Amino acid sequence: MPRAEDLIASRYRLVRPLGQGQMGAVYLAHDTRLMDRACAIKLLHPGRLDAPHRQRFERESRIMARLNSPHIVQLLDVGLTPDGQPFLALEYLEGRPLSAAFSPEAPLPLASALRITRQILRGLSAAHAAGIIHRDLSLNNVFLVRTEGGAEHVKIFDFGLAKDSTGLSGEALTQRGTALGTPTHMSPEQFQGLAIDHRADLYAVGVILYRMISGQPPFQATAELPESIGRLDPILRIGWQHIKRRPPLIEGLHPWLWAYIERLLAKDPERRFQGAEAALVALDEAERALASPQPASGPSQPVDEAPPLGAEALDTTRPTSTIPPALTRRRAALIIALLALSALTIGILQLW
Repeated sequence: MPRAEDLIASRYRLVRPLGQGQMGAVYLAHDTRLMDRACAIKLLHPGRLDAPHRQRFERESRIMARLNSPHIVQLLDVGLTPDGQPFLALEYLEGRPLSAAFSPEAPLPLASALRITRQILRGLSAAHAAGIIHRDLSLNNVFLVRTEGGAEHVKIFDFGLAKDSTGLSGEALTQRGTALGTPTHMSPEQFQGLAIDHRADLYAVGVILYRMISGQPPFQATAELPESIGRLDPILRIGWQHIKRRPPLIEGLHPWLWAYIERLLAKDPERRFQGAEAALVALDEAERALASPQPASGPSQPVDEAPPLGAEALDTTRPTSTIPPALTRRRAALIIALLALSALTIGILQLW
């Protein structure tokens, strides 16, 4: 692996490691051609230099080159080290990942959570307009940059698992039936290895907003589950809940905001917001309701005129209730088989 003071591409002098993952590492570096401007160098691990990993890395660079948003990390350069190791030069971000901004005991203030959500949606709007689906949006892939005024500015990063729906970035490297993403943030269709689109990213936004407000993910492996599901691997227990259960109610939350979160977390993509811009408009509506002196019971009709979430397809029990009703053996076996297939196709990656 490279060391401090190594010079990459006769230009970028490495300073220190910033982070490690299963696929590679990120280093703080100085651009010697631009007055030692700070940047971040992303390198593949030496053991990941086979053709498939190189292709995915190069595809990430082509995807990032097409993204232009103040809420997405900027790609500065691409190239090869003297020994043929590919690298990306990215803008250097000073701040903290969203995962470090709160804890289960100390969730974020509501105003902060909504401000961050708005910026995430703006970044996604730009990515989706370019035909790019992130597919692995999570607390660890959202960065809060410190600004001079003290506010924190959102940057989305790590497009290593991104999908290009236009095909302009090259041939897709992931086969249908493969489940990719971070389990706690994956949409039901991702867990089942189904075809996905930009609405899978909106589901992840719903998980992130839920976590910022409550301090906890909506679905956890430790939740009370039917006996047949409780015996499964923890990832499969989480996946079953993403597919079958409605999120536990956040006590004391304004009805408009709860309706907004449930819309993002709808099991059926057709029942979610149909785009990041629509989610932004609905967030404005929810914030106006929050500012109203009189409590509201929720929107009079679903935004985008999507049908209401159908309870008949869900296990509607919540953690405060008694043990959920048992599924039929046939339905339970089918869901377990789908989850097991997704796990075996190994796309459950928790990187960076």
